[in-house]
Amino acid sequence: GSQAVPDSHFRLEATPLPDFNLFHAALICDAALPGQWSPLDEKAYALVFKQSNRDETDKDALLEAAVMTRLGEVLPHPVKDEWAHAMFTQGMAKGLIEWLRTGGDCLAGARINLDKDWTGMINELLEQSTLTV
Repeated sequence: GSQAVPDSHFRLEATPLPDFNLFHAALICDAALPGQWSPLDEKAYALVFKQSNRDETDKDALLEAAVMTRLGEVLPHPVKDEWAHAMFTQGMAKGLIEWLRTGGDCLAGARINLDKDWTGMINELLEQSTLTV
């Protein structure tokens, strides 16, 4: 996997922990937040965080769903929900999607390389009848 290093606009959020005389801080990359991605970004991120009300045993399936949600936001053409598994698998194989090393409350993450040929991969999967319209 790749380590998450902000290569987009990011900001620092800090919250004081007065009982410990410390601050809890986080660097937040805009390309990782839904609705904050910019068409100038070469990468977008999909992250899966712990939630008490869902089964988190299949992190890969949760990440696949998160990647498809982000692809629907960042690609210039629509993607169908039933394409999720094929696009995720082929995207990983072709380097369009890369695993991120995550920890803490973040169960899984992926970097989506928008500067790669997504249209070509989708056309190839359509020609092979792996994807259907």
